[in-house]
Amino acid sequence: MLLGFNTQCVAWSHDGHSAVGILTVDQLNADALLELGKIIDTQDEKALSKACNWPDELRETEEGDSTSPFHYINIPRGSLTYLKARDCPEKQCVTEAIKHYETQFIIAYVDAHREMGLINERKLDEIVEFVLHHHVYTIEEF
Repeated sequence: MLLGFNTQCVAWSHDGHSAVGILTVDQLNADALLELGKIIDTQDEKALSKACNWPDELRETEEGDSTSPFHYINIPRGSLTYLKARDCPEKQCVTEAIKHYETQFIIAYVDAHREMGLINERKLDEIVEFVLHHHVYTIEEF
């Protein structure tokens, strides 16, 4: 018996990532859209497509090869829940990568805004409260 499958059926592919990115931009609130617009032209579908596919392009390089596990999570067939110890050993999966990079992004955001004098201690407290709430929610969820 010969079995085969098309890898495009199990992967998002360039078009899938682009479509999700474009649809996501359409769902952003005005503040989020304004912030995103500071780093990418949200009206330029080619720019959005490039941004949405950059992580996959990176992992295909020697420099980004180590990021490959950050693109997926392997939950055993028949399992109904995510178990960090079983499904994401050594924090090498997408759920843990999202937490890691989210934290790095927030730290960089706060540092940059503090340097520009755009963030005061009250705003910093709000950001810390948000991050702590989010991570508690995420941990409880899984």
